[in-house]
Amino acid sequence: MMKNEGPSMFISSLTQITCFAIGSLANFPAVRSFAIFAAVSLTFLFIFQITAVVGILSLDYKRYIKSRFDIFCCVQKKIINDDEPLHSEIPYESVTQKLMEPYANFLLKWRVKVFVVIIFLLFLCVCVVLIPQIEVGLDQNLALPEDSYVYKYLNAVNNLLPLGPPVFFVLKSGLNFSNPEHQNVICGGQLCNDDSLTMQIFLAVQQEEITYMRRISNSWLDDFFDWASTPNVCCKYNTTDGGFCPSISSEPECDYCTIARSVYANGLRPAEDAFDRYIPFFLQDAPSNTCNKGGLASYYSNLNYVLDSEGRATVHDSNFMAYHSSLKTSHDYISAVKYAYEISENITAAIQSRTGLDVEVFAYSVFYVYFSQYLTVWYDTFISLLYCLIGAFVINLIATGFNILTTLAMMFTVVMVVVDMMGIMYIWNIQLNAVSCTNLIVAIGITVEYCTHLAYAYNTSQKPPSERVEDAIIKVGATIITGITFTNIPIIVLAFSYTQLIEIFFFRMLFSIVVLGFLHGFIFFPVLLSYINNLKYKI
Repeated sequence: MMKNEGPSMFISSLTQITCFAIGSLANFPAVRSFAIFAAVSLTFLFIFQITAVVGILSLDYKRYIKSRFDIFCCVQKKIINDDEPLHSEIPYESVTQKLMEPYANFLLKWRVKVFVVIIFLLFLCVCVVLIPQIEVGLDQNLALPEDSYVYKYLNAVNNLLPLGPPVFFVLKSGLNFSNPEHQNVICGGQLCNDDSLTMQIFLAVQQEEITYMRRISNSWLDDFFDWASTPNVCCKYNTTDGGFCPSISSEPECDYCTIARSVYANGLRPAEDAFDRYIPFFLQDAPSNTCNKGGLASYYSNLNYVLDSEGRATVHDSNFMAYHSSLKTSHDYISAVKYAYEISENITAAIQSRTGLDVEVFAYSVFYVYFSQYLTVWYDTFISLLYCLIGAFVINLIATGFNILTTLAMMFTVVMVVVDMMGIMYIWNIQLNAVSCTNLIVAIGITVEYCTHLAYAYNTSQKPPSERVEDAIIKVGATIITGITFTNIPIIVLAFSYTQLIEIFFFRMLFSIVVLGFLHGFIFFPVLLSYINNLKYKI
């Protein structure tokens, strides 16, 4: 048994292990983890098959030779008539083995081969057209049963909330906020630049259907200008120690500040020294009826600043908040992330152009960490698949004795299965994400397993060249059906799962992969081998 099946088992296992090992280089953390576990598990599975399984089968064969029962192996059958031996000299053939010869004869007729090639290539072209239309993402509702209270809660949130999550545009350190020129690249009031940070966020909100941004919060810098511009209203200090007093304080030691005005902007802004002196006061002052611009409630945690020995503040990092519109689908979330990043890049470019400083602005919201991966999902998916295909090609090229034509035929079949699977993803409403990318890598492994046994039987066949493909089908066709296809049929039970995530990504995808692998490995690949065989020996 191992003499006939061992080499193809070794090639198939080594190819799949290599595919998954290379797949561990993927950028998707989920794909990387799965690939590592799959490679390790397949390694142990192969070791188990060539050691323990072979040993168990050899013991079972000895039991069979000695005419012992299956379960009660200590009990030996009695031979009633020596003229009718228990062991027939004719090898046992299953139903699938008996069907292989007529199947091979039928499949390799020239009319059937032409029909097979046309149908498979036609479907391949259709799937190529459908691939760009695959939706990217993973809807959070798919992970929940439809009768779950969390599922109902998420639907209520999507349908009722007018606003989405807040988004923060974080401005890294590097600007001197007391410098009027640096203030102009941030603020949104008089004399501020048209492409300032606040103005760009405001303009993005005006295009809500594109940017998925609905409302902008106030700017701490503009509110500080307003807070400091009105004398004898907001700013108070302690006359005894020069410290801060709330604007609503009526303590006798608290008095109104005298804030020096900047000659810039006709005195609408505080002078540079006054800015550094009173920005901590602004951030400690709570809004009130008399002074509603106090920054304690809105901005206290939005700024990082350092006080020197004289109590003057140097502002380093800060953020400016806006709100996304109501986000319902994965497409909405991904688009929101995409345009927020685009806006932050434009703001960064404007600030660097105006100031000549290497200052960066980046966008952040609570869901970005989950959805930012989908901005490069197509590239990451194709790179992962390419790595796996290269690994499978190299292993099979070496295993076939550098038979380039057979290896290329196998790789073409594998690529066809992956492309067809992606076409079915669109037809069956399966989104492209880390889970489906993992399943596409599995598709490579399963298709290689279908093709490897047939390719090895073809390369080692002792028949004349014109009969090698037929001989390969007869030898390993039954093994392909019973050993690979039938063992994966139980996937069907996943169709009845209460969780849509299981039903979509594990039933629909894995069942489709098994069907496509069987059709391509058992119908298209033998036909392709026959054409290559004819081409090879005619030349």
